Amino acid sequence: MLRKTLFYSFLILQSLLIINVFLYSDLSNYPCKQPLPISNKFSIIISIFLCALICFVVTRRYKSDKSINNSRVILIASLILLAVQFFITYNIYFYTGWDAGWIHQTIEELSYHQGVLKPDQYYFFSRYPNNINLSSIFLIVYNALHKFNINGYFGLLFLSNIIVNIAGIFTYLSIFHITKSSIYSSVGWFLFVILVGLSPWITIPYSDSYSILFPILSLYLYLTINKENYLGWFLIGFFCFFAFSIKPTAIIVLFSILIYQISRLIDFNERKIRYKSLLPIFFIILGLLPVHFINLYLRNHLNVNIDEDQKFSVFHSIMMGLNTETVGVYWIEDVNYSASFLTIEDRNQANISKITERLNNFGFWGYSKFLSKKALVNFSDGTFSWSCEGGFYSKIPERKNRVSNFLQNIYYKNGNFHFLFLTITQVIWYVVMLFLLGLSIFKNVKENYNFFLIITIFGLYLFVMLFEARARYLYSYSPILIVGAILGLRKFCLYSTPKLKL
Repeated sequence: MLRKTLFYSFLILQSLLIINVFLYSDLSNYPCKQPLPISNKFSIIISIFLCALICFVVTRRYKSDKSINNSRVILIASLILLAVQFFITYNIYFYTGWDAGWIHQTIEELSYHQGVLKPDQYYFFSRYPNNINLSSIFLIVYNALHKFNINGYFGLLFLSNIIVNIAGIFTYLSIFHITKSSIYSSVGWFLFVILVGLSPWITIPYSDSYSILFPILSLYLYLTINKENYLGWFLIGFFCFFAFSIKPTAIIVLFSILIYQISRLIDFNERKIRYKSLLPIFFIILGLLPVHFINLYLRNHLNVNIDEDQKFSVFHSIMMGLNTETVGVYWIEDVNYSASFLTIEDRNQANISKITERLNNFGFWGYSKFLSKKALVNFSDGTFSWSCEGGFYSKIPERKNRVSNFLQNIYYKNGNFHFLFLTITQVIWYVVMLFLLGLSIFKNVKENYNFFLIITIFGLYLFVMLFEARARYLYSYSPILIVGAILGLRKFCLYSTPKLKL
């Protein structure tokens, strides 16, 4: 009963998100809205036809699918993709502003000028401590490449490409492990390539691309390990806790694993607790121990002194997520308000008071309308808010070759061919969103993968709707969304062709 309720709730939520985008995204003005060449209505209609075409091709090809694991083919294809990623990155990379630019400037100063952080630079790490580990890793890469007279920034860019590429491989492997079908797995990999692998976010060395591997890797480990493989459970905990120190959203998949494992502790038929199921949870938590020592090492390597009283807590993010001026997107006035309090206790209390005040001002219908508009910020952008951060194109290297100009015209906001990038990513994004509807089809469910993925996606949606809004926050979970979409595709194929065996 509980499982059915969760499935139907997800179906309703996913339907509401798509209907909301279809009805209101073209008519509404909201932050980070992309200048789309065609309306979202038309994009969704195209996506519906594309979904139908994919279903038709998959059901036709599935009969001849011998369930051969094409991992070697995908590995070769991934190496080709990596070469393409390197090529694109080299020809379109630029230096950005906002947080990613601040980290780059700080690390470059520490590496090339062998300096130390100035007192006025500490505030950033004190305020947002999740940037400490990422910055320290960047500094290690910079220093290592500096010994060989290699530009450290290039190293960060190419490492970003590699991480994203490996995430694509584990997306394929995860789908194949569940479906035992090379066709479903290949469709998932191609969706990944278009939406994620060739996304220009691979050219921004920041937590979005650097954390993308950990959620899908944790999912793959969870799918493949047996109950008594305690090393596997330990690695899940290690990867998730470490990723959390880089990107807080990375912990969502771990919460889903723990919730699912805890739900299996009780055998309702025999009315007893399965104590052996506690061991995986124990080894997952044990993964926090090495992460703790790694965090200490990275903090010491960066040589940063943290002022705990400057830290912005979760209450700040919730407060800003309720801001009507920017529909939950970053707002400097909220930042200044939180920074005006000298202690973390006073800041938290002030944030909670502001949260209560904003919720009271909304009322039920006001808050519903606010969430509707905030959903447009989060879910109506297949580019994941590309070009929407502050001072995005801070410094663009001068290039005169035709290839660079052509690629920049595709990926840069004011490029002559940017409409191609916007249109393709929008359509593919809506294909993923539409296929996710099938994830909740409660028919012939013999496995628990759908249940687990729905919990994970629910957590992701809750995060972006409750805290600061930004489509960019979905990028690191896009591989898991694609896995869910392919399982939804599989359910649609089963529903439309009952004789098809999964």
